[in-house]
Amino acid sequence: MTYHYFLLGDTMPVRVTLNDKAFKLAAEVPDRNKGCLVQDVKYIGRIEESFEVEEITEDEFDKLCTQIYTQRIDPKHLPNLE
Repeated sequence: MTYHYFLLGDTMPVRVTLNDKAFKLAAEVPDRNKGCLVQDVKYIGRIEESFEVEEITEDEFDKLCTQIYTQRIDPKHLPNLE
């Protein structure tokens, strides 16, 4: 199993779990109310269909999640990574 990390629409960091054959098994997104990642498979389809998706590093993903958890901000208002 491996993880790939994405930023969907400049707002939502998504971690996707892939098996050894690169099949997408699960997607996890930060839940600001729970303070942890939650599984939500609808994001697999969104990543595959969206023109506004970019692959990011694990560090960038962690940074965005931390911002969501600690500041309890809406992912729609995330600051830029730069």
